[in-house]
Amino acid sequence: MTTHTTDTYTPNPNTTDSRGTATRTAPRLAGSPPRSVQLAANWMGVQCCIGILALAFLLPMAGAYGPIPGAVLVWAGVTFAFYILIGVLAAKLSAGRRWVRRTALTVEILMLGSGALSLFTGPNIGTVVALAIATVITCYLSTRETAEYFAS
Repeated sequence: MTTHTTDTYTPNPNTTDSRGTATRTAPRLAGSPPRSVQLAANWMGVQCCIGILALAFLLPMAGAYGPIPGAVLVWAGVTFAFYILIGVLAAKLSAGRRWVRRTALTVEILMLGSGALSLFTGPNIGTVVALAIATVITCYLSTRETAEYFAS
């Protein structure tokens, strides 16, 4: 008489919870960034593009009434450099360097502060959109899986 043994299926603990139900996070390749990092980088790219496009539209409007004052040009240059920094940080996020996450969080917190201040001084739809995007990015950069990815 032969004894048959049945193999029991053991779900992968990385992709299922204790009941065997699939979790929302898919397994990732070693070294690849988690979804929250990818989403933060994508949103930072969107933020960079929107900021530079807004600057490209606003600066010519300022020049339509005569020569642009030097202070406006300095403001435009600093704003342009700030959005370029956001774009560079977005491109570097997937590298997993701790300084990139810290710098990105600092920049986004500055964006949140600027947006909150703008809500009180002269709110408009651009301020609300910028504040929403900065909030989303800050939330993605503050998740546990993002912190673990940058800690290793």
